Amino acid sequence: MSHTSSTSPSQTIPLKGMERLFSIPKLGAKIAHIARVHGDMDTLIAEAPKALRLVVARHPKMRAKVAVHSRTAVIASSVPDDQVDALLTVTTAESPSQWQSLVESNCNDIPDDRTRGFPFSLHILRASPSEPSDTARIILFSDHWAADGFSGYRVIHDFLTFATLENPVQAESLQVLPSVVDLIYGKSVGDRTNPLLYLFSFIAAYQFRNFQSVLALSPSLPNVSNPVQPTKSRALFASGKPDNLVAALKRCKEESVTLHGALLASLVAVFARYPRALRKNAKEVAFHFDFDYNMRSRLASPLPKDHVGLYIGIASIDDYASGTRLSEPFWAHARRGKKMTETAMKSTVAALFHRFIHTYMGDAKSLARTCSPLKKSVNSDINFSNIGRYPFPTTHTFPTPLGGGKVDIQGVHLYNSVSGVGNAMVLFVSSVDALDYSLSHRVEETVGETFLGDVVKIFEAIGTVGKDETIEDVVNRVLGGIAVGSDAGGN
Repeated sequence: MSHTSSTSPSQTIPLKGMERLFSIPKLGAKIAHIARVHGDMDTLIAEAPKALRLVVARHPKMRAKVAVHSRTAVIASSVPDDQVDALLTVTTAESPSQWQSLVESNCNDIPDDRTRGFPFSLHILRASPSEPSDTARIILFSDHWAADGFSGYRVIHDFLTFATLENPVQAESLQVLPSVVDLIYGKSVGDRTNPLLYLFSFIAAYQFRNFQSVLALSPSLPNVSNPVQPTKSRALFASGKPDNLVAALKRCKEESVTLHGALLASLVAVFARYPRALRKNAKEVAFHFDFDYNMRSRLASPLPKDHVGLYIGIASIDDYASGTRLSEPFWAHARRGKKMTETAMKSTVAALFHRFIHTYMGDAKSLARTCSPLKKSVNSDINFSNIGRYPFPTTHTFPTPLGGGKVDIQGVHLYNSVSGVGNAMVLFVSSVDALDYSLSHRVEETVGETFLGDVVKIFEAIGTVGKDETIEDVVNRVLGGIAVGSDAGGN
């Protein structure tokens, strides 16, 4: 039996840009969405197989398998129920923190052969004996070539929606959308003769050759070889308090800035703790920073928001590499940070990014050749993903025949591993009622722990930042001063 109403044959689609990069065997990345839920767990688990079958039937990318040698993916028109059921795992946690090691281990398990398995799985981890029995974590694992941060939000919402339906229904499969590369460039994406693309590749090679992280990288990281060697990431998580998010949003409104801008100013403050990031007698801080952003609404023809797929862009803010004055007022930088973000997303470099990835990093040999100048397989200090607030209802109610209970989402962490070439750290911030934090890192263990601890302290204190406080004032007040500790520095 299948829960899809489609009768069409399987469909083959080309993989382009980051889809191609992230589907290289043994490399790529995995995303985890970890939703903390409270309510009628027994009914949720009983209805979970039905719900997952309907979700898979609805979203084409969840039925896809990579055909590596042809650089394509094959999307099945339907998937037998027993194969979907195999993607669902239900266990009980042995300790309150077990989910963290589960996420780290699963996300480091990058497939050798993506032709054999689907790019998604779902794990419901019931509360440990020391936690309330009516709580659990719904953990969605996604292979990054087929999904992004927003995709996981969508899947979790659809899963809970279908789980609270009284009667099973057929799910119409959504249309298969073109890749973001096709939507931007059309069929000319791989043209190496494009002069701007050639210049971009030359600049990238220069930057790779001269990049040196301000962070103390893990000693186990290899230099780039041919083929590029897989690497593993460490996972760290934290959660803030609702009152602190309310206070932060209030201060941002008072200062007429976005929360995103305040988060950027806070990151500058955190990097002031790292000696190698400091310049000009500790008057400036500099680090290499890039960020992900959702492209669904930024394309010439905006995409529907209910589709699962890889529809992100990545851009850099060069001003951070050039240096930021610690004497700059915190709120002035928050305003400037928002403008720098918008400028970076609209830049020629951002427009060429997908084409560069497709042409120069879209297979194992090209990746190794392009990234060979990199030291320790690291190309940037940090990637920042401010995913934003969970955009769907957080309460789902079962119908009366199923008991009439509820399932409430209390928070959602996002996590993204890195294998092979990538950032030293990937920081995710998301929210329901409070900020949730995750850090994927390839730095020394104490550096990662200290960094996330400082991020939480600064981000949670945004609501306390005075009108005239400088970035350095905030560092001194919240973190106790700049560049503390010799182990904080870089390689």
